[in-house]
Amino acid sequence: DNLMHVVNYVLDVSKMDAEEKIEKHESVLLAKFADSVVDVVRPRALEKSIDLILDVDGDVDAQISTAPDLLRQVLLNLLNNAIKFTDDGAVKLSIKKTAEGLYFSVKD
Repeated sequence: DNLMHVVNYVLDVSKMDAEEKIEKHESVLLAKFADSVVDVVRPRALEKSIDLILDVDGDVDAQISTAPDLLRQVLLNLLNNAIKFTDDGAVKLSIKKTAEGLYFSVKD
């Protein structure tokens, strides 16, 4: 599933080079979406005995409009890098609502 998203992203970047618009906004359930992203990297964290934590703030709306493929790729890159450079402890993805919008953070 993750590989298919990467392939689609590469194809979208190719379209962007051709000056085509690539942002396909969809309505997604944020907590479920974030959980699916964390599930992709969970095996790598388990291999290194690192705790993987997802913290979605209660104030975050359940459903958002986003470009899910692009958001997924960004979060996967951040989580994979955090796991790669963490030898013990935990990696945490937090999603909070601020006055400006949603705030995503990855902490290791």
